[in-house]
Amino acid sequence: MASFGDNLRQQRELRGISLRDISEATKISVRFLEALENDRIDVLPGGIFRRSFVKEYARFVGLDAERMVSEFLHAHGEASEKSEKKPATAAQPAETERRGFYRRLFLAVGAVGMLGTAWAMTREVAPAVGALVPPAAAPPMVVPGDQLLPTLEPATTGEGPLTVTLKAREDCWVALHAGGRALVDKILRAGESETLRVDDEVILHVGDAGAVDLLINDQPASPLGDRGEVRKNIVISRDNMSSLVEAPPLVRRAHSS
Repeated sequence: MASFGDNLRQQRELRGISLRDISEATKISVRFLEALENDRIDVLPGGIFRRSFVKEYARFVGLDAERMVSEFLHAHGEASEKSEKKPATAAQPAETERRGFYRRLFLAVGAVGMLGTAWAMTREVAPAVGALVPPAAAPPMVVPGDQLLPTLEPATTGEGPLTVTLKAREDCWVALHAGGRALVDKILRAGESETLRVDDEVILHVGDAGAVDLLINDQPASPLGDRGEVRKNIVISRDNMSSLVEAPPLVRRAHSS
């Protein structure tokens, strides 16, 4: 059975996130993050720091922070409680003051980390929908003796909600956000699918772009990327739907003699 740290590492790797990414955003050292994933809580500072590290890790990766803290305490609660319940001594006031200083320091570092994350997200939020736009199709070449049948028109924006469907060919992390909140954030297993209806637009993130097929209003979209490629902030809306959906191929048949 996988340990608490093993589960953390699996969720992080499925999302294509490195320990360095988490460290830079949360200001928690890579050494402490590695200790969490290796269940080496003896390496971590005591008190509230352990639970705070688990919360910051979980939030950055996109997990339920409170649930992960509960799982951490269930796995390591006894060791954590021993480190927190130290016998009172004559130096208790100084110890209390020192804990208060570290608590204020940690909160200040956490605030700086969240500001840094927000700034990075504003820079990241509009990459590469353009990368999904298929190249302009070359005009069809008419071969003598062939009859060119009428081609289908590309998808139009139309009215009503958008239906977005994700189909997994292999296990892959997917997330769909709309209106500033996560509507889907899960590991989609091979053969599973997830369908979502939205009124305006939705932002898609995938941990392995080559493992997932995207359909918009039941029409297949262009490939999201290569095998193992992490894609984030893919905007799907009525304004760009026609550029995301694959153009139907030309249909030809031999002219009967």
